[in-house]
Order: sequence, then structure tokens, then C-alpha cells
Amino acid sequence: MSLTIYGIAASRAVRPLWAAAELGLSFEHMETPYQGGATRTPEFLALNPNGRIPVLVDHRPEGEVVVWESMACALYLARHHGKGDGSDLAPATPREDAQALRWSFWSVTEVEKDALTVLMHRVAMPPGQRKADLAEAAEKRLYVPLRVLEQHLAQQSAQGLPFLAAGRFTVADLCVASVLGWARPARALMEAFPTTRAWLERCLEHGPHTRPCGPRRAGTDAWREPLACNVHVFTRASRACRRRDKTARHNAFIVRTLWRVLCRFLQGHDVFLPPPPVCLWLPHWPCWRDVHPWRRPMLRCLRRLFPQTGRRRPAALQRLAPRPRRWRNGGSVLATRN
Repeated sequence: MSLTIYGIAASRAVRPLWAAAELGLSFEHMETPYQGGATRTPEFLALNPNGRIPVLVDHRPEGEVVVWESMACALYLARHHGKGDGSDLAPATPREDAQALRWSFWSVTEVEKDALTVLMHRVAMPPGQRKADLAEAAEKRLYVPLRVLEQHLAQQSAQGLPFLAAGRFTVADLCVASVLGWARPARALMEAFPTTRAWLERCLEHGPHTRPCGPRRAGTDAWREPLACNVHVFTRASRACRRRDKTARHNAFIVRTLWRVLCRFLQGHDVFLPPPPVCLWLPHWPCWRDVHPWRRPMLRCLRRLFPQTGRRRPAALQRLAPRPRRWRNGGSVLATRN
């Protein structure tokens, strides 16, 4: 394949993934999460020294072209892989190209920060960690840029153009919709700008999750998941990932504890027990608030019996996932990663 895109759909990498799918390009999707140290490996840092996703690698006859930054990746794909004849999202005229550039940069500087705050503190974060005051302040700040967008869309509608730059869906709409979609949980904000809300719904209808995976995109499974800007499905996916990670952490804790119990009871006997697999080494004790109340007495006893469990870690795991900082707050043990 001539294109390789590093990243996951539930991140800013959705922009080049969406653009490649909209253009019908054949590409390889390397699912690289932004957590867990996957972006800090020497191989990835050779592509992007910043250690962030997405990264686009275009394998051209004259040599590889590496592009970072999600907006730059989407604009690069539209400019160098689009037809440019008005049949796809690539700009067909200098005016459309200028519209794509200015609205893409406008969305990053004027909208993205506050839209992400609304998404995190309204939907994505656990209820106990959300701060309503931050979300409300971000929504108030978004009124100013959305007035500008509403006015421009009204002018386009008066000319019979339903999208930002032309009468069709272009890369300008893709870039702005991928950012503004994060603000959809702010219902009062969306209702205050009906033209913008209708435009956003039209843009999301072009999302790659609305069409099946064709044979040209068979090398990736990313499009079996919806866009990250689809807030409701993105939230369900993030909750499922948290439940899966919590289950895996507890299973590893139980297996490793049982292995240590066997070692304790078989001391002095001529029995050889190999060490547990590396995947069972815990990065830390299970967080106290993640343990079911009925299991907390068992966890307290296990901590007293095996005080070293979950504290010694192989050097390889230490490099991949640094040890979290821990402190006590109100009698409960909290853990945060570096």
C-alpha cells in the first residue's frame, strides 16, 4: 500500500483516516494508541519526534513523505491524492483551497480547545471527575466563533451552497466538523445556531462509518468503528475500553496472587515453579475505588500477606509504562500516571 496512517479513530487521527476513506484511497492503518507508551518507542519517534499521533507516511517513488499534525495530514491527502476536478473533497479552485486553509486553521485556534473541554466534562470523563463550571465557561466562549461560522454558512446558503467552501462536501467541512463535533453535547449551544447544527449533521452523514468497508480499504478495521466526533458512540467505546482494562488488571492481579500463594506453601518442597509470564506483572495495585466493596477486605489481607506484590517490575515494563504516582487523600488511595 502507498499510504500508512498511525493512530486510532478515537483521537485526532480521525481526520486523515476520514479524508483517506472519503477519497477512496488504499491505505494501511497502524492502530497506535496515544497511551501506554506506543508513541514513545524509537521506531515511532523516528517518524514523529513529538511522540504524538497521527502520523501519515506516503510511500512515493521518489521517497517517503512523512506528515504529522491531523489538519496537515488531511489537507495533504486532499491536495496530493484528490482529483481536484470538483468530484471529491479536494479543492478544485484557488478559492476553495483558500477556504479549506483558513477554516481549518480557524477551527484549531478558535474552537478546538473549548470544544474538547465540553466533550471531556460533559460526556467522556467519568461523572466523578467532570467539572460543570469548566464546561459552562467553554460553552460561553464558543458563542463568539460560532457566530462567525453561522454568518458564513448563512451567506453560503443564500448562494445555494450548503457547505463551507462549495456546493459539495470538501476537506474544509471535514476539518471543521471533526472539531465542532466535540461540542455536540452542548445542546443549548447547538440550538442557538440552527444553520450550523444542520450543516454539522450533513457533514457527519459523510462519515466513513456510514458506508461499508470496500475491498480497497480491506487492510484496515478502523472504519468498523464510528467517528470520534460521534459523541454518543465514542462515549460507549471509551467506557467499554475502561471496563476491559479494569477486568484485565484484576485478572492479572488474581493470577499473580495465586501464584505467590503457591510459592509460599511450597517453600521447602522439591517443587519447581517457573516465574509468571511478563504479562502478569502488575504496574501497581488495583486502584481502591475500582475494587468492589465486597472484595476490599480480601485486597487488604493480600496486601498485608504479600507486601511486595505489584511493586517489583521488569525494566522493560518500566520503560513502557512508568510507575504511577500515589498518595493518600481522605483515607483512599489514588493513583495517577506520570
